[in-house]
Amino acid sequence: MSMSEATPAHAALAAFAGRFVGEETLHPSPWDPEGGRAVGHLEARMALGGLCLVSDYREERAGRVVMEGHGVYGYEPGADLYVMTWFDSAGGGAPVVARGRFEAGTLTYRASSPRGESRYVYEPTETGYHFRIELRAPDAAWRPLLEASYRRV
Repeated sequence: MSMSEATPAHAALAAFAGRFVGEETLHPSPWDPEGGRAVGHLEARMALGGLCLVSDYREERAGRVVMEGHGVYGYEPGADLYVMTWFDSAGGGAPVVARGRFEAGTLTYRASSPRGESRYVYEPTETGYHFRIELRAPDAAWRPLLEASYRRV
């Protein structure tokens, strides 16, 4: 059996490959009632012959690691959708599986659960990317959970 070949859609994920560091703003939430500032560190690489982006993340507050995460990002050609699977130490090991699209240069994923919806927005810049997570409880408006600007190092 031969390997699948990466398409231009797969290659678009390479904008998020590299080493990044950035300032994060965490908004108050049930998981962090006070919110606050943090520093995010990411290392991401293209894998599987360019079919996936694999990312490792750590969040630091006051010089201490408070959360770690691991993501695998791919593209589903038949559905014309990007797929993100994310695991982190805050979620108890349960993965988030989200699907999304690149539109006007911004990659936006959405996921749903009985507690509501989440939106993950990636906006490439010349030096890195902006990122935000937004949440919406059933029958409520979207609200920010995290906003960050990461720069390539």
